[in-house]
Amino acid sequence: MAVSFYKLVAERGAWEEDLLRDAEIAWMSGTDAGKDIAMLKWWVAAERGYEIAQNNLAYVLDQGLLQSLNSPNLYLLILLFLSR
Repeated sequence: MAVSFYKLVAERGAWEEDLLRDAEIAWMSGTDAGKDIAMLKWWVAAERGYEIAQNNLAYVLDQGLLQSLNSPNLYLLILLFLSR
């Protein structure tokens, strides 16, 4: 029970910016720079515990929707975010 409340506070805590909203706006811009910004914001939000950001990252990486990322460890990144 305590872990559930801790997670709720971590996800809904008072952060300086709304990372998920900013990432969505950047992604919807359709530019390569916007997609890169969205990925970075989702990455930070995922590290803070936002499940939506973790799922978005895993989906984008899995579907190959980000052309600028060509990493030999790509599948490790996908597995990292899918397993959270």
